[in-house]
Amino acid sequence: MIYLKRYNESITDDIESMQNFCEVNLAYLLDDGFDVTVFNRRRREFCKISIRKSLGNSIFKWSEIEKYFLPFLHFLTREYESYLPHIYIRYKDLERPRYSSTNFFEENYTMSQVLSDGFQFNSKCVNEKELLIGIDSIVITGIKIKKSE
Repeated sequence: MIYLKRYNESITDDIESMQNFCEVNLAYLLDDGFDVTVFNRRRREFCKISIRKSLGNSIFKWSEIEKYFLPFLHFLTREYESYLPHIYIRYKDLERPRYSSTNFFEENYTMSQVLSDGFQFNSKCVNEKELLIGIDSIVITGIKIKKSE
């Protein structure tokens, strides 16, 4: 049991280190009312990083985070190993009525798609009509909690 405890403590330290890395590299977003949380529910080697807006209206636009989020992804891929990293963007169609049960949608992108030149999330069109959308949360998956060596 002693060895098991040490293993779990190591994972906890790695998660805290990654949380600190995220907070330092997304400090401007934190100042603007965003929350950044690192999850590792099953104590495995991979984690999820969640970015949400916590103050006021929880919906935000891609343009609010783009200039901080994209450099953060570059730093993240340099510092941490990954395995099939994906970015899930949960968004809301702001033109639908509030009471609609299908207000939220989710798009799944690979890390390379988001880091490619010219990526614009809010340029989505449905039936040739541009959507007025707001992002609810962004989750990054497939990142190892131990730093690259």
